[in-house]
Amino acid sequence: MEDLPPEIRNAVICAHGKLTPNYQYIMELRKIKEQTKKHQEDYMKSVTEAERKTSTLKRGMKYATIVMIGHLFDTQIFNKCINLFEQNEI
Repeated sequence: MEDLPPEIRNAVICAHGKLTPNYQYIMELRKIKEQTKKHQEDYMKSVTEAERKTSTLKRGMKYATIVMIGHLFDTQIFNKCINLFEQNEI
């Protein structure tokens, strides 16, 4: 890959069955996704069927894990979410 121009080399996500250095963060994103899924599964095991039908978020929760991926700052979605959390005292 070293023989490629930098523009192309930097755009390559996977080479020889491995993520290239610029894209190693994808493995972390996968771990976060798996942790989020496990957290949701654990939560769903702890609620009754009636609670499951009405809400996936209990009012009495003392914490929540929020994962946001994408264009968080240029779309201002991050700021909008924080404002929403503050307004609703989440």
